[in-house]
Amino acid sequence: MTGEIKDLWADPITKPMFAASQKMKNTFGYNIYGLGGLTRTCLTVPVTCAARPASYGEFAGTQVNAPANFSSLKASAETILETTGEQFVRPPVLGVLNAGASGNAAGLSGIADDGGDALLNSGLTAASPDKAVREKLYVGGDAFVVYCDGHAKLRKNASLWSARYRSVDGKWKGGVPDGPAMNRGWSRDWPENRILSGGIPARPNYRASSATRNCSR
Repeated sequence: MTGEIKDLWADPITKPMFAASQKMKNTFGYNIYGLGGLTRTCLTVPVTCAARPASYGEFAGTQVNAPANFSSLKASAETILETTGEQFVRPPVLGVLNAGASGNAAGLSGIADDGGDALLNSGLTAASPDKAVREKLYVGGDAFVVYCDGHAKLRKNASLWSARYRSVDGKWKGGVPDGPAMNRGWSRDWPENRILSGGIPARPNYRASSATRNCSR
């Protein structure tokens, strides 16, 4: 991938922290597992990605290989579209799949210091560009989150991470424990939502704008 991420796709707070050579960073990361793509290759047309095993939870099978239609979202006001992060962000099940390693694959960033020094088991090597900056942002404080109904809010960055991740100094830890509800808000549907008839109307039903009817880039 080439070119520069800028304008409305770039996070104005964290992007200036990166070297000028890193034009692809730092962006608002797209919820690629939940809204279609699982990996970049799954975003091709036609989609040719194989089915994912049951260990992926709500993201198993082939449904989430292709972009989501707005009508497929059971609770659009609770479903994450994008967050502060590195192009693609991934849900807490990643911590299970990677056994608490390779945290850089989550791609989530905070925009304020939260007391942690750097993400443990980040997966970045000594040669990784802007390694220190990225590892610090992974354990940052607040994250800017945009939902599929169009509203946005600040959330604690740790609330988006699997509890299998922590900072090197132990002052920061991911806030989502393993379990059937760990991907709540990341997937088109989740077990808790299936149990309750009609979904979880935590917010009023918002009318989809033309910009959010297809909840994918």
